Amino acid sequence: MSDAQPPAKGAHPGPAGVELVLSRDGAELRRLRPESAELLIGRQAGCALRLEHAAVSRWHARLRLGAEVVLEDQHSRNGTRVNGTRVTRCTLVDGDEIAIGPFRIRFLRPAGEPAAAQQDAPGTPAPSAVPAGSEPGAPAPAATTPGPGAALPGGEQPAGEAAA
Repeated sequence: MSDAQPPAKGAHPGPAGVELVLSRDGAELRRLRPESAELLIGRQAGCALRLEHAAVSRWHARLRLGAEVVLEDQHSRNGTRVNGTRVTRCTLVDGDEIAIGPFRIRFLRPAGEPAAAQQDAPGTPAPSAVPAGSEPGAPAPAATTPGPGAALPGGEQPAGEAAA
């Protein structure tokens, strides 16, 4: 269940101005500016943001970048959280924090860039967030720690290094 979907083919150029800041334990590891309309996050070698950690599924989450930026959990075993809330699908806004395992990914989209409707206050899930288990037939949220990771110990990439 946790590794169900391979990366999609034929991605289109993504929006300018979107930046992802990857960190772990409060230390910034690197910054990434997506260059396509889709970005896959996980342990698998083909992922645009590769996070090597046992709490991260091979294909953990997917970002779809357009007028809105949508994060979709890919049926990961440990889940994906946005601003502390476990989600299966969520429209991101500037300042949102994605948690995947021990990793944090800060979503940045500067003012003046195309953006989804802004939320009232930073640190709360976007209005379109769909909590895990809230869709009909969806499994109940697991009581485990979420798990994103970025090629760290055993494949560590220091801050500022290009994405694999």
